[in-house]
Amino acid sequence: MEKLLEWEAPEYTEHKKGADWYWYLALAAVLLLIYTAYERSFLFGVLVVIGWFTIMLFSARAPKTIKISISESGMQIDQILYPWQNVKSFWIFEQKGEISLELKKTLMPRIKIPLGEINPKTAREILSNFISEKEQNESLVDNLSDLMKF
Repeated sequence: MEKLLEWEAPEYTEHKKGADWYWYLALAAVLLLIYTAYERSFLFGVLVVIGWFTIMLFSARAPKTIKISISESGMQIDQILYPWQNVKSFWIFEQKGEISLELKKTLMPRIKIPLGEINPKTAREILSNFISEKEQNESLVDNLSDLMKF
């Protein structure tokens, strides 16, 4: 399998988080816990604590460097190959430096791939040979994670 384009990039954009960010996260968790006590929902309280703990772990973790390649058989991200027959379309968010692949899967309809130092025009030319380019909008989750610097 000949690689037409290959690069490395951090798996996500790292945002520097100050002490205020962690205080706001703790405040949100405490407010949700107060609400769970008011509603007497023990299970929701457990989910809030698990969610808070998970966000704390992931926010402190530095992004790992991933290897990305485009070949005639598909797009490979580290060890996972996304064959072209499983991909509907792509879109390049040039301002964010990301490729968005729209997959034919129901549970994971889109994946974002960092461009790193690759020229977006080069990636667009190669991807256009295999799948169609279709404009996509940022999802609510993407917008919220950008707003929260997560």
